[in-house]
Amino acid sequence: MKRIFVALAFALACVPLLNVRAFAQQPVAGTERLAWNHDGINVTRFELAVDAGAPSVLVVTQTGTEYTAPLPAMTPGTHTLTLAACNVAGCSLPLAITVRVVVIPSPVTNLRVTP
Repeated sequence: MKRIFVALAFALACVPLLNVRAFAQQPVAGTERLAWNHDGINVTRFELAVDAGAPSVLVVTQTGTEYTAPLPAMTPGTHTLTLAACNVAGCSLPLAITVRVVVIPSPVTNLRVTP
């Protein structure tokens, strides 16, 4: 158990900063997803908190031990997402990732040469 905790602590320390594109950057809205692995044993839901706010229950898609869920709406800037596996007895220790939401302006339109 001690080895698992040390490995998990090391993995958390190595989590990179992500660039997550917001709606204005993506021609198709809502395509970014959060992904994680879990054995699925004794879990009835996954809860996600943004910036230490109140956790919300995720609607997940499961393929084997891989789970995905849409990213929540976030304002531009850096955010910390924490995810926990839960059941009627409570929730696991959360796993955290830091993301940076950036917004790129919409493209220029009607480009032309005029006299």
